[in-house]
Amino acid sequence: REGPNPAPSNRGKVARGGRSRGGSGQGRGGRKPPQDPVEKQKQEEEKERLRQEEAARKEAEELARRQEELERQRKQAEEERLRRRKAISDLHEKIIEVKQAQRAKNDTRSANLNAANARLDVNLKLLDASIKKNEAIIKKLKMVSLENKDSIVSGIKQINMSKFISECVDAVSDSKIKSNDVPAMVQVVSVLHQRYADFTKQLIPKLSSIFQPVRKD
Repeated sequence: REGPNPAPSNRGKVARGGRSRGGSGQGRGGRKPPQDPVEKQKQEEEKERLRQEEAARKEAEELARRQEELERQRKQAEEERLRRRKAISDLHEKIIEVKQAQRAKNDTRSANLNAANARLDVNLKLLDASIKKNEAIIKKLKMVSLENKDSIVSGIKQINMSKFISECVDAVSDSKIKSNDVPAMVQVVSVLHQRYADFTKQLIPKLSSIFQPVRKD
């Protein structure tokens, strides 16, 4: 009679299982295989190359920025130089213009003060006294400006207006001029004064009546 079969021993399985687990653990947690020196050198060289390229790029950007800043400063300095030169030129032109205006004013004043003697040098009988030309000048006297001043002065000197003095006075008194045209009117009136004594005698009371303030009772 045979007895019960003894329980199979697990010793062998445990041993085999232990060797299996031990081998598997060594594969996962063991050291990595050593890197190829040649491959490692290539990687280091590639990193160095990239580093140098990045440094060169930054240096080029910095150089470009400096050049741009220098160019901006150069343009700004050039603009400032041109602005100052223009300001100096405008100032010189203004000084010349003021001197010329003052000289013309002095000449006109001198001619007005010497008008009595100057009238003796003009023979009005030799000049054209036609109604047509006188009416043309009188019409222009109502709209004297810097643009037509020279033509009016020239026309006055070429004709005899002695029979149309009152019409000239009325035209000057009724003229509508701008503030910029006042110097032109002064020259026109001065020429009439220098040529005809009666013109000023009639003009003064006429202008006085225009500019005299109205009295309130």
